[in-house]
Amino acid sequence: MKCDCSRKHFNHALTKPYKTTIEIDDDNKQFLDYVLQISEDILVDIEFHSTVLTLNHLGRYGTYKIYLRIDSKKLVYQCILCTGDPKSSKRHFCFNDEEEMNLHIVFTQEDDADEKIKILEDAISNNRRLTNTDIEIIYLTVALFMKSELTKSELILKIAELTNQVQGLTNEELYEIKSFQKVFMKKFIAEDDKLKKEIEK
Repeated sequence: MKCDCSRKHFNHALTKPYKTTIEIDDDNKQFLDYVLQISEDILVDIEFHSTVLTLNHLGRYGTYKIYLRIDSKKLVYQCILCTGDPKSSKRHFCFNDEEEMNLHIVFTQEDDADEKIKILEDAISNNRRLTNTDIEIIYLTVALFMKSELTKSELILKIAELTNQVQGLTNEELYEIKSFQKVFMKKFIAEDDKLKKEIEK
């Protein structure tokens, strides 16, 4: 999974979460999903989308990027992380025959969960503590929607095991991740005592 910003832009000393509520005026507030400041003048906006992307959705996300640029006066890179069907989704927004808004979209169904598992295993084996600015935290949820050589039951069990081994998660982050995993389990696979026990550790 790649966003449209090069690693050369990252300044880890300055990396921190940025506000996600943009107040345009008294009657207009925009609520973004996750914004990260990676240098003095660069923000990364990550938006999560769970259904098929329509032109209306693309227009809304494009508006978010514009508002964030105006509010912060910084360069904004945006990545839309979509768990919906990539074949039925729109990928381009055209204003007219000559103008097109380019959006960077990552479809989880086209991404590889097994690669994300390897990344998480490497972080654990190296005793690296994750913080809320590390992309690996997102893998503990979105990887469940990615393609994998594992069955859905095997995949969620593996992710649940890794969640319990990862260092650095706050109690709030752990609660949110495990709550998501429980919902995923109930929706996509039958009740499994071993899996339920692992998630509830």
